[in-house]
Amino acid sequence: MFKKSLICLSFLFLLTTVFTYSQEIDLLEKAPEAKWANTENQALRFGADQGESGMVKYEYDYVLEDGTTYKRVLFTHPQWKRYGTVYGTFENITIPENDPKLIIAGGFGQGAAGTDGVKFYVSVAGMGEETTQTRVRVRRTDRPTTTIKTLCSFDARYDNKIDTLECDLKEYAGQTGNIILVVEAGNTSEKDWAAWTEAKIISGEEVKEEVKAKAEKPKKVVANLRGHGSRIYCVDVSPNGKHLVTASGDRTAKIWSFPSGKMVTSLSGHSAHVFTAAFSNNSRRVVTASGDQTARIWQAASGSQLQELRGHTAQVLSAAFSPDGTQVATGSEDGTVKIWQAANGNEIRTITISSAGVYAVAFSPNGRLLAVGGTDGGLGIWRVANGNKVTTLQGHSRAVYTVAFNHNGQRLVSASVDNTAKVWDISGGGLVKNFGGRAFYSAAFSPDGKYIITGNDGQATIWKISNGKNVMNLKHSSGAAVRSACFGPKGKHIAMGGEDNTARIWEIQLPD
Repeated sequence: MFKKSLICLSFLFLLTTVFTYSQEIDLLEKAPEAKWANTENQALRFGADQGESGMVKYEYDYVLEDGTTYKRVLFTHPQWKRYGTVYGTFENITIPENDPKLIIAGGFGQGAAGTDGVKFYVSVAGMGEETTQTRVRVRRTDRPTTTIKTLCSFDARYDNKIDTLECDLKEYAGQTGNIILVVEAGNTSEKDWAAWTEAKIISGEEVKEEVKAKAEKPKKVVANLRGHGSRIYCVDVSPNGKHLVTASGDRTAKIWSFPSGKMVTSLSGHSAHVFTAAFSNNSRRVVTASGDQTARIWQAASGSQLQELRGHTAQVLSAAFSPDGTQVATGSEDGTVKIWQAANGNEIRTITISSAGVYAVAFSPNGRLLAVGGTDGGLGIWRVANGNKVTTLQGHSRAVYTVAFNHNGQRLVSASVDNTAKVWDISGGGLVKNFGGRAFYSAAFSPDGKYIITGNDGQATIWKISNGKNVMNLKHSSGAAVRSACFGPKGKHIAMGGEDNTARIWEIQLPD
């Protein structure tokens, strides 16, 4: 009996120690219990739209400015007036004693580009040394005033990212008082669709390490590739992971060592923009597509031209090798796809797609199917052997810039300037996942098929397919549009190229 009691006491001591060591107060969870008001001190009902008076409520499966769909956010709208506010008072909050910190994060709902910005901040009332006074903007009343101190704040702009801030609360450790969440408008407030994604107080070394790990960016730039004299339309990493090819408006394609970024050779011969450059599966050859109405096959090691594929009557916008390297498919502004023999450059077959042009072509991994994306938003699958159409994938409304199969050919990703990228199930022809929020110039699968990377305005974005979440943003060197982005064969590196004539190589670590 004594031993059992001792064990129980030890367990209770351990349990007490753990809870003392690590604590969390989630203010977003407590939001319905808080007292919400606006600039005029008018009470706001949680969950109710009170128009110009302001609003506070939960939004579920809500898309924010970074393009990510959040399971739940605390949506707020300040009172519709200059420097209007919406604020919530959380009463009798006791700050943990063990090294407490406040974590806040937030941004704007997608489509709120008309906002001139807001200020997110958290204040405290009724605890600590009241020496520095800041104020929540409210009209004077006859009620007693309380000194309010700002704990944490950041100015948010509609910049396609969510702001996150961590603030030290050691000064208030162990004290009890009121915590106030505030969103304050600027000169205008009509489109201040401000959403809190996080607002919590934490303590304990274990929690701190978790937050630190979450905040760290598992990515770094390993090379900036400069040498092109015009925009880069396309990047492709060789299947053996040793080289990168870039296609540019300066009428050349260039081959670089990967991931070091040292230039190896330049493929010169086209007389117009080079829109596409892609390696063969054995990494020994490169095919290019150009505005000079030709596609060309090159030896990767020497940069010498092997074949010229001539027959299209307009710009050739895309080209790809078949998996076995014996054929090449090209897509043109003339509305056709042509299949060629790679060894001698002879045309095998012409497939008339539509009166619109063809922006993108991709072979399936078994080489039997060809995905085609059109300048009119058309997207379909054709059979390589006879040129017959297999299926139409309906959903895009504007030009489809890129199509790509995953490693087993069961899924296809398409990127369009209609502000969506879509993942499709090939066997059933159904839509698996839709990604929205910006013009997508390119899309490609990760080697394991769990993620896609898209080329967007100013950055490349990595998305997890299963939940549609944005897991990583990779900024381009000058903020210019990223026309193309792809994974290396091991998924540990990313290549991107853009409107600023440069390519960039990143080393990354994807989430498990």
